[in-house]
Amino acid sequence: MASDTKEKILDTLLSFYDAPRFTTVSLSKLAAAVGISKAALFKHFANKDDLELCLKNRILNDFSAVVNSALDSWDDENPGRAIAIILNDVINHRRDFFYLLSTCRTFTEDYFVRELRSRGTVVFDTIYDKDFNIINMHSYFLSVYVSTCLLVMLFIVFKVDSTVQNGQTGIDIFMEEVSAFLNDGLSDKSVINDRLALAAIDQHCRETVDALPPSGKLFKAFANVVKKNGYQGVTVEKIAEEMGLAKSSLYSYYKSKEEMLISIVLEETEKLDALVLSNLETVSSVGEFVYTLFSTHTAYFVARPEMAEVIKGLISTTRDKPYCDAEKQYDEQKDTVFFRRIEARFRSLGGSQQVLNSHSVMLMVILYALPVMTFLHCRENNFSNEIIQAAMKEIYFMVETGMKDFRGEL
Repeated sequence: MASDTKEKILDTLLSFYDAPRFTTVSLSKLAAAVGISKAALFKHFANKDDLELCLKNRILNDFSAVVNSALDSWDDENPGRAIAIILNDVINHRRDFFYLLSTCRTFTEDYFVRELRSRGTVVFDTIYDKDFNIINMHSYFLSVYVSTCLLVMLFIVFKVDSTVQNGQTGIDIFMEEVSAFLNDGLSDKSVINDRLALAAIDQHCRETVDALPPSGKLFKAFANVVKKNGYQGVTVEKIAEEMGLAKSSLYSYYKSKEEMLISIVLEETEKLDALVLSNLETVSSVGEFVYTLFSTHTAYFVARPEMAEVIKGLISTTRDKPYCDAEKQYDEQKDTVFFRRIEARFRSLGGSQQVLNSHSVMLMVILYALPVMTFLHCRENNFSNEIIQAAMKEIYFMVETGMKDFRGEL
């Protein structure tokens, strides 16, 4: 009886997460939904932290079992199927996903790797030693590729919701598309195998980045505060101090912290987006399109690593509304202008209409997210610029040829 009540409490808490939440559920509200007193909750949990930990562990234990089962059925001729099984489980347990998204201060693949590895998911033993040092670079970047694709797919499916609304038929169609993309990539005959041609694109992208005006003092100050304190630690006072100004001087330009944050983020990302679009106008094939997209981001981040800190915060910060508002506007800008324009350019070059066809913009978001996440992973590991360049090429060939036949060089 006590165990049944405990599970009912956990199930009820989960029921509040049909979407990500900016604030946690109060114990009074939870108790009322369960139909018991607030004091009765403490017969089953020591405190609120214990309650949240129990639910997190239940979710991760269940997810670990699904991952292990999917990997046990791994087929080298169809590796995408195992990944699609995992994706399908998360789609069908969206409340679990939203709970972790809402209650974790940072939400990254590394978080899940550590949690799953602690639960016996042995696939990560081919990537890391017991101290979490990388022992296989190719496997590491393959995991970056897969995890980035999965996260993008999840966020778009949950945002658009058409796949779930179409029931299991819609989900099954999407899973087939996911398997095909991960197995075969773009299957593009214009993939660039000539290293000199790749080097020429890299050189062009570096030159276009070098020609840009420098980032503004406000943006650099903001990025430095993010680097030192994390997004949650950003205050107007700290930004002003970083710039050697009085707090009041910043408020003479912005009405609120939220307005300042949104303005700072959008102004700089618009520069990057404009550069990407400009460089993509010079390409003549899908292979050049994909690699130019990757190379432009690489050159930009290497030259302006402060931008990586800001994007990292936008991706991983989940609980503070001002940053979620900034991310929302950032996403809206991408959805309404940027991704539609690069998708049109991709199609004009003969890009396949059949890749992830039920979510037309999804492929563009994946192609955008991959160089960003690859750079962030490289930066976290203090990799050299040479390794960063090699990693981008590795990811590029995964996109073009898929997982099934790809053999890395790193």
